[in-house]
Amino acid sequence: MGPQHPMTHGLWTLKVKVDGETIVDADPELGYLHRSVE
Repeated sequence: MGPQHPMTHGLWTLKVKVDGETIVDADPELGYLHRSVE
């Protein structure tokens, strides 16, 4: 079992700062979601 891409595990958060309807900043956080499937 090799390394797996974080998106295959279901946890993806995107923090977005907006000014009206304009996106000023975006901070993606990629990670792993533990589902107790061992």
